[in-house]
Amino acid sequence: MSNHVLCLFAGKIEVHSPHKLEAQVLEKYFRHSKFASFQRQLNYFGFRKLAGKGKMAPCSYMNDAATSDIGSLLLIKV
Repeated sequence: MSNHVLCLFAGKIEVHSPHKLEAQVLEKYFRHSKFASFQRQLNYFGFRKLAGKGKMAPCSYMNDAATSDIGSLLLIKV
């Protein structure tokens, strides 16, 4: 199992630890610290859930416009 909380790999966002994401990361970068709110934002920007069952299970999200270049995330529009 990975020690990473979240990673971008080949245009896919992988959330390895939703609990750590809530506790350590979200409040630093967003106005919320809830994993469900983070998921809603991903959905809003066209990401779809690929894998993961349950509300707080590790999961992956994909957007066809995202590539392995992290700069591609800046070009995603609603």
